[in-house]
This record gives sequence, structure tokens and C-alpha cells, in this order.
Amino acid sequence: MNRYLVSMLLLGVPLMAQNRGMQTTATHPLTSPRKAAASGKSPAILGAEYFSILPHMVDGSAVGWTTEVVVTNTGTDVESWEVDFYSDSNQSLQFQFAGVGNTSSLTGTLNPGQSVTYTTTGQTAANGAQVDGWGSLNANSGSSISVYQVLVDSLPSFLFASSSSTQTGFGIGGSSSQPGAVIPFDNTSGFIDGLAFTNPDSANQYSSGDTLNVTVYDSNYNQLGTHQVTVAAGNKVLVVMPTTWTETANQKGSLYIYPQGSDFSPISPLAFRFQYLGAAQSFITLPVLQFY
Repeated sequence: MNRYLVSMLLLGVPLMAQNRGMQTTATHPLTSPRKAAASGKSPAILGAEYFSILPHMVDGSAVGWTTEVVVTNTGTDVESWEVDFYSDSNQSLQFQFAGVGNTSSLTGTLNPGQSVTYTTTGQTAANGAQVDGWGSLNANSGSSISVYQVLVDSLPSFLFASSSSTQTGFGIGGSSSQPGAVIPFDNTSGFIDGLAFTNPDSANQYSSGDTLNVTVYDSNYNQLGTHQVTVAAGNKVLVVMPTTWTETANQKGSLYIYPQGSDFSPISPLAFRFQYLGAAQSFITLPVLQFY
């Protein structure tokens, strides 16, 4: 059972766009007939009926990162669950959680409607760097278990801390005529947008889907550029849009994303936005609108 939430609010993405200086119109890819999901597609490492990826777990550093992991039982039965954490290179990774200590795995049992929250302590790694990785709901977890994360940035020199939550489903489908995901971006007025792409397919069952195609459009649906993002099984790739994809600097628009080598990719994205203005800052996560 898929749990993708189809949103009708496409931020900055018109359904039809007229070419500048021309009378003809361009057909928006999302108006094309939708491609049915391929048969037999299922999570490579997440066997639960409902599943979640935590694409970018961070803790510590001078910026003051902490991450909350919230686990909820949305069903009517008692459910056991497990959330596992990995480094960006697919190694088991420990985070320090308040009241728990250092662990690479959180486990528990929840009654119907119950939830539990675990918060990292801001502990830096031995070399002084932040602890950086990702997490996933383990295949042994009950089918009604949902997990999401809240990222908190509390840099002391700024006026206020800020936080945002994210929950990402497993993978992206689609094609060039029917993108599987759309992400709005805005790198104007001091905003800096970034992306985390995590490939949780540690069993490498979807090796043909380890590359995503990304087409960049401005808010008038003019194409600004194209990119490919390749993420090895169990690894993560970070993109700071204005510096890595320079055509997005001082622009706003949308990213259209689909797999390069198949009709399904296990790669799960997280989009986030920073803004630094004087003595204040903001940090939020952006919606990943999925259509597959």
C-alpha cells in the first residue's frame, strides 16, 4: 500500500507555460498520462507495508545541530519497531540520544495511538566534526509504524533556533514525460536551498536506478539546466544548489526528477532551505511532491 500524499499545490509550477515571444504553448509533463507503477516493485530493505527514510540525520558541530526521531503507531494493534542509522558510506553509525546513550539502532513497542520521541544530544564526533548520516525504518517493524525526524539548528550567535520535520517515502519513479517528483526551490532574497539524496538500497536490488535525472525550471517554466545525481547503494549525496548548480543562484522555480536507468529508483530526497539575515536565521524543509 503506497502512502504517497499527492498534493495539488505545485509551488511556482504552472500547468501550462507560454514560450517567451511565441504564441505556441508547451505541454507541462505533469499533464501527460501517468505511467502505472511496475509490478513487483517493493522496498529493497524495508519490508514493512508502511516505510520511511530519514535522509539526513545530523548532530553536533558549532552550528548546534540536534535531531529528534519521532515514532508513532497509527494502527489498532500493538506494534514493535526498529529504526537503524547508517553513515553516508553505508556503515552502521552511532548517534548519542538523551536517556539512551550511543546507539546505531532504536527499538521499542507501542500501543495503538502511542508515540515516542528520541533527541540527540549535540555530541560531536571524535575529530570535532558533526555526526552525519541517515536512518530507516527496519523491515521488522510493524506495518502501522510511522517515523519522522525534526531537525533543530541552534547556533548561539543567532537570535533564535529553528526546526523543521521531514518524512520521506521510499524511492522515486516516473520518466522524462512523467516526472516522479517535483521540488520547489527559491535561492533569492538570501535563501540558500540544499538537497540530500540517500539511497537506502544496501542490498543493491535496484542498481539500474542509482542515478536520478534533474531538470531545473524557473517559475515561468523556462528550462535553466539539467543534472544527474548518482548515489551508490547505502550512500548519500549533498547538493548546495546555488554553488553546485550555479544556474539556480538568485532564481526560484522547481526541480523535476525521474530515474535515469529504469522506471523506479530507491533514492529518497530531502530538500531544505536556509536564510541568514543579520542576527537572525531560518531553516525549513521543503515539500517533495511525489506522483508515482
